[in-house]
Amino acid sequence: MPSPSRLADLFGPSAAVGCLLAAGVFGFQGCRSAAEAPGPDGGARLAADAAARAADEAAGPGDREPPWGNLHYRVTDARTGAPIPVKLTFVGAKPWPTPQFTRHDVPIQLEGAVAAHNRVFSLTGTGSVRIPQGRYDVWVTRGPEWSAVIRKGLSVAAAPVQLSASLSHVAPMDGWTSADFHVHAAPSWDSNVPLEARVYEFAAEGVDVIVSTDHNLVTDYAPVVDELGAGELLRSARGVEVTTKDWGHFGAFPLEPDPSWDVLEGRMLYGHAPKKLFPDIRSHAPHAVIIVNHPRSVRFGYFALGKLNPKTARFAKPGASGDFDAVEIMNGYQDPLLLTLDATLKDWFGLLASGRRVAATGDSDTHHLQHDLAGYPRNYVRVRPGAGPDALAEALRAGHAFFTSGPLLQLDVGGKSFGDLVVAKNGRIDGHFTVRAAPWIDVDHVRLYVGGKLEREWAVPPGAEVRRFEGDISVSTAKDTFIVLRADGHHALGPSVSVRSRLRPVAIGNPVYVDADGDGNWRP
Repeated sequence: MPSPSRLADLFGPSAAVGCLLAAGVFGFQGCRSAAEAPGPDGGARLAADAAARAADEAAGPGDREPPWGNLHYRVTDARTGAPIPVKLTFVGAKPWPTPQFTRHDVPIQLEGAVAAHNRVFSLTGTGSVRIPQGRYDVWVTRGPEWSAVIRKGLSVAAAPVQLSASLSHVAPMDGWTSADFHVHAAPSWDSNVPLEARVYEFAAEGVDVIVSTDHNLVTDYAPVVDELGAGELLRSARGVEVTTKDWGHFGAFPLEPDPSWDVLEGRMLYGHAPKKLFPDIRSHAPHAVIIVNHPRSVRFGYFALGKLNPKTARFAKPGASGDFDAVEIMNGYQDPLLLTLDATLKDWFGLLASGRRVAATGDSDTHHLQHDLAGYPRNYVRVRPGAGPDALAEALRAGHAFFTSGPLLQLDVGGKSFGDLVVAKNGRIDGHFTVRAAPWIDVDHVRLYVGGKLEREWAVPPGAEVRRFEGDISVSTAKDTFIVLRADGHHALGPSVSVRSRLRPVAIGNPVYVDADGDGNWRP
């Protein structure tokens, strides 16, 4: 086995794009230049990859290749014993470096799996991967509904090594559909991830629905899902991220490709004020949900660029419009440290207090395969199993959903839940909530907001029980209002979710709307 320092020399560090080798071949062959940052009309994103490959082929591997080992893996459902889709994350056990199957977002193909950076995404749960000899901590995961297995100090030498693990479906979400409404891949000018890789990734992560939102282009994952035989694991919906220079970015789904619509030409949009843009979207996609993506981003956020006043729920910039359906409260790519979360919550609460029924979402905005990974966060939507994109959009528009990067929420207020209207009895409502989490996910406090104000907070004792915390709520109000439930964890989710940031567990539910006077309407 080579020394850790020798492997460090071979692995990097490097900011290079990397070497795209033939399918099934792993290599660290002198990846020496990063691709030019792509623009809306850029076509040279992979030019540096091709140049690096050509140079490596001419030079030959020489002594740059580390000694290899073979790891065979089998991951099963603890209840049934059947193999399941899974993500394997390899982290170097100090002083050994973290392996890199590729140094870019174009993965290598394995049998029933793909590998990129330090991860393997498997559809089948069984297979083999060629990996430099060393010692690794291996995270075996399948999303927040499942337990995790962490193998510490797994030694890979010349002889093949076996990794076997069983995961338990500890927090099933029957009656709910998980979806990520903000997903980029190679059709976007700022992503190189192939569509096939996204399907492997989402299926391994346990996300039920992938919604394509490439910049000003409509991408269809359905043929790729079918080709890979992943239809029982993953469904898809066509969408777009309408990307403007002056007003921000807006997600919209479901919709159909329309060659006559100038919005879908794949170029940056200049002008296109929301006062005209939103009606334009609705005329071309009458059933689409319009989502304000990363609204407080200084460069790309509608609320920042349009100068939204959260107290009045009005925009100061001429040409703005409030004709949207949802707000992306949490974005795993643009704000992994949650620096804008409180400001965006304040905006959303202001919109709700003004009488607007605006849904909340949390999405990954995934562009890569190394960080901002699929489904962190994701949305759980209360919709019938197998429901199509129109039904999913309608349930989201109604707010029958919560978003999460880990904790799973349940809320019952008089038999009603997220997005529902509940009638107060003598100015009072009572309810009950439960927060569940897989043992590897931290939850340390729960908050209840009423009318946008913090009403109560509970400290969650440390523990690894799936049913992490539950409590009763009682709210007295003389006027119509809204209730929002939130759960947080302090400890980061770990390397299986992100290597670049410390994304932590957060879950926020859509409002329960309270009709205080019993007139059947909601007017806060």
